[in-house]
Amino acid sequence: MRSPLRFLLILALAWGGLALACSTPVFRYALENWTPDTYMLEVRLPNPVPADLRAALDDLRDHPQANVIARELPAGDQEPGLTLRFPHVPPTVPPVVVLPATAAALASVLDSPARNALAQQLLAGDTAVFVFLESDNAEHDREVKERLERTLRDLEKNLELPPQDPTDTVVGDTGTAPDLTIRFSVVSVKRDDPKEHVLVEALLSSEPDLHELKGPMVFPVFGRGRALYAIVDKGINAEILYEAGVFMTGACSCQVKAQNPGVDLPLTANWDSLFQDVSYQEVELPPLTAVSVAEPTAVPAPDAPLNETPETVPPPDSPPPPPAVPVVFPLTLLALVAFVGSLILMVRQGRRR
Repeated sequence: MRSPLRFLLILALAWGGLALACSTPVFRYALENWTPDTYMLEVRLPNPVPADLRAALDDLRDHPQANVIARELPAGDQEPGLTLRFPHVPPTVPPVVVLPATAAALASVLDSPARNALAQQLLAGDTAVFVFLESDNAEHDREVKERLERTLRDLEKNLELPPQDPTDTVVGDTGTAPDLTIRFSVVSVKRDDPKEHVLVEALLSSEPDLHELKGPMVFPVFGRGRALYAIVDKGINAEILYEAGVFMTGACSCQVKAQNPGVDLPLTANWDSLFQDVSYQEVELPPLTAVSVAEPTAVPAPDAPLNETPETVPPPDSPPPPPAVPVVFPLTLLALVAFVGSLILMVRQGRRR
């Protein structure tokens, strides 16, 4: 990506951050507030249904920590199977993955060693976990991964958190949330690992053309398992990684999650454990007292004729009329969103060079 474009992108994000930002960095606000989107698992069962598969489906329905819900469909002329679909997409969109209708396949939809590791590291306070998706070239992967880890160590030293306002975070010093620090980690995943098949397909299906690219990839994952975007092969460099780091550690605009980049991954984690030990201080309010309001008094004008109605003076505590809301700010904000969206499309091209 060219330098002028990068400058304009950072300038636009900074302008929007100054207009709407709170002091909580994006990664922490996402961890505290962004509920993961829910995947739909279409289930076509064999006849008869194996007991272990039925038990696994019952467990899924009672599993509040998984962002996957199951929907049983009649098999009809189709083969029994499990079809996992992205959140908020019509059924015409290709599924994430299609698996056999077995208890083992259902378990692989909900969790895997890599997803468990990244969830635990996010809950422990990591700013982001970079999922390193390996290629079939081990030597090249080693060089790229070393460059990735070296750059992340530099970012930990050079990135800065916004000045903190304690009232902006949900969890205070008495809670279990980790301290706000910048710390990155890496989790490596092989593309042909059967235990990580669902994770690999979710990552490669998060953007249209990733299945066609064979080089190593990195996906920054933050918040409650949200993959920011794919960074591919030569794009895994200091420039692109810095831009990802600036976004995740910058001041959050406190907008709804859908207005931010990224795709939630299917995984199981007890995100609410972050708040289990939060204590709240009870504050005793003063007793209510009756308030009397005097009736408006009529004050005649000094030289007013006797047949004219005197003016009515409002009570002294009457609130002033609300200020007019300017229309310019919403229009400017909409223009900024459109501008940033177009820049993001151009940035993605830069990450794929």
